[in-house]
Amino acid sequence: MTAAMDTAAIIVRPEELVRRFDQIHGKKDTIQSYLRVTREAERRCIESRGLKKKEERAIVYNELPVPEIRDFSKYLNNWESIFESW
Repeated sequence: MTAAMDTAAIIVRPEELVRRFDQIHGKKDTIQSYLRVTREAERRCIESRGLKKKEERAIVYNELPVPEIRDFSKYLNNWESIFESW
């Protein structure tokens, strides 16, 4: 049996995305990222590439706080931001 998968969109301005990835992974020509979305009622989005498995698990299960730079939750299904400049 496979787990049900929901679709989620991360909607963030490109300059903010680059700023965050530069801080997390250093300046690179190619970005490789793992954005994890939790299944809880108040869903969270966490950039987890480079975290140790134990650390990632603790963050996902709310045993550790999400480092602010890795917390993309406010961009999760942030459709309103597309229309802000209209």
